[in-house]
Amino acid sequence: PNEALFVRGYGAVGQVEPVFCNIRDDASVAGVLAGADAAVNCVGTFDARGANNFDAVQAAGAGRIARLASAQGLGTLVHLSAIGADAEGTSNYARTKGEGELAILAAFPTAVILRPSVVFGTEDGFFNRFAGMSRMGPILPLVGGTTRFQPVYVEDVAEAAVLGVTGKAHGTYELGGPDALSLTAIIHRMLAVVQRRRLVLNLPFWVGTVMAGKLSSSWVIIVGMTTVLVALSGSTKLAQISILESIQKKLFVRYAWIYKENIVQRNDMDLTEKARKFLDIVTLQKSFSKLIADFTKSALQIIVGILLLTIYHPLFILVGIGIFLTIALGFRYTWKSGFESARNESNMKFSTYETILCLAKRGESPEMETKHLENFHNSVDLYVKHREDHFKVLYKQAKFAIFSKTLFTAVMLIVGSYLLVGNQISLGQFLASEILIITLLDATEKLVLSVENMYDGGIALEKLNGIESINQPS
Repeated sequence: PNEALFVRGYGAVGQVEPVFCNIRDDASVAGVLAGADAAVNCVGTFDARGANNFDAVQAAGAGRIARLASAQGLGTLVHLSAIGADAEGTSNYARTKGEGELAILAAFPTAVILRPSVVFGTEDGFFNRFAGMSRMGPILPLVGGTTRFQPVYVEDVAEAAVLGVTGKAHGTYELGGPDALSLTAIIHRMLAVVQRRRLVLNLPFWVGTVMAGKLSSSWVIIVGMTTVLVALSGSTKLAQISILESIQKKLFVRYAWIYKENIVQRNDMDLTEKARKFLDIVTLQKSFSKLIADFTKSALQIIVGILLLTIYHPLFILVGIGIFLTIALGFRYTWKSGFESARNESNMKFSTYETILCLAKRGESPEMETKHLENFHNSVDLYVKHREDHFKVLYKQAKFAIFSKTLFTAVMLIVGSYLLVGNQISLGQFLASEILIITLLDATEKLVLSVENMYDGGIALEKLNGIESINQPS
């Protein structure tokens, strides 16, 4: 009773006296009811485990109070249940509240049942709890933010209990305040009163059960789906690795046979320089693998991301079309110069390689050695020039990608904020769409930056196919 000593000041001196009572014990309950004219049971619990659990307190405990009150001849009994009490309810809280009502009416048929909604007042455990949580950070998480409540003031509930005790009220009453609001709206009102600005984040119910140390079917489904998707992703990755290995092997074997057949057929020509182009098979293998792994992945992410965004609101379709058009225009005005500069750069690579092979020969005249050195310097200088030209194209495309990403980030945020303010999407949908947008724009940037692999692969394929031109009629 020490926690209830503050109630001693509610009446005249000596009029209110808190005493200990264990409603799980007959003798304890009978002791506090002895000599009483009326009783009001306000005992409830949110503890699903332990000795003072739902069944022990709200079902058996309530029935015990009614049975002993009837046995001792009390005139009236008022029982505070809860709105939504139902003996057939799916939640243990509502079920035990309903069972408690049935037990009370079975033992004390004239008992008054009060079913209040959320009760608020000085030192309540509802608004004060959320007010305390709002001090912990800029985000206030809520479980079941769309659930509607009708908060009722504690003194109004007390007045209803007095009417029951004095015999002016009979039967069962549901008690609620004047406003029926969602939990989110209630919390926004509370934040206005305490003068704090917080982002109220609505969480699904299964998150609340996990935070409370319980498991639910929704949680099991989420865990199961996540595990399956991770396993599926891993299996897809293994399949991708196997496919790429098969493609690389077939590319090497195919071009090896092509080169062999063409060289054997033209045994009257020195095809050493042509044969050295076979070295580009390595470039083709690597660039093709990167294109399959990165370029295709980024393209799919963009397509899927835009499709998912359209689920939230059709307006995102226009933004998606804008992204596609921007990427297409960017490639339209740079791909020719990109391939041309990549071709020149590749030619100078092979030219430098040829001059190094010439320098490695022994027994040549000083004049030839001098010529090889001049060719080497020219090849390196030209390679640097063409590489710089190619880098300018790549740099221009990278600037384009970063500019487009920044622009569309701003556009997406503005569109999402406009839809949120206009109540066309919820806060949860807004946050989910922004995550999708970031993923989509990252994929767009990676798509543009991976074009260098397309240049390398295309030029390598062009050079490898050059061996076939020697057997074509002129």
